[in-house]
Amino acid sequence: MRKFDREPVYSVCALLFNDQPLKAFMINFSRMGAMITTTALLTPKKFISLVYRNEKNEYVQILTYVAHSSKSDRYFVAGLQFIGIEGRHK
Repeated sequence: MRKFDREPVYSVCALLFNDQPLKAFMINFSRMGAMITTTALLTPKKFISLVYRNEKNEYVQILTYVAHSSKSDRYFVAGLQFIGIEGRHK
């Protein structure tokens, strides 16, 4: 059972891990996490940074934990749990 409702966003974002950016697409988010699609399978139980543009037009970098990852059609789907904000800038 979810603690918080999910809000649809359908927004381009990026993942940073191993010092390499990976394009991704955020499907939805809640207070505690986000669902994304990407072209690479993410390793569950690993930490990665998610970079996205918020409603104030700021880029936010947030540390996340890969809760699950699986293949869906042509893309991979991952559930990310938010850990903490690493930075933000315009």
